[in-house]
Amino acid sequence: MESKTVYEIKTENGKTAKVELCITQREGREKPYGIYAVISDGITRDEAYANERFFTHAEAEAAVRMLCRGEVTPCTLCDII
Repeated sequence: MESKTVYEIKTENGKTAKVELCITQREGREKPYGIYAVISDGITRDEAYANERFFTHAEAEAAVRMLCRGEVTPCTLCDII
């Protein structure tokens, strides 16, 4: 199961970058849900995983909504989660 949320931000050099946050699931784990984040400006790409952080899909969805409001990028995902 995977769901994705996409938003755009302006980078420090004025370019528009697309951020995708996906909810991931690993079956058979105590906390099966996590978040995958990727940012791309069409030239460069950065990604990060925060796996096995949530008990339910609803918890992961709430975290994604919070991360989108704060415009969290992959480089800070694990620090915040």
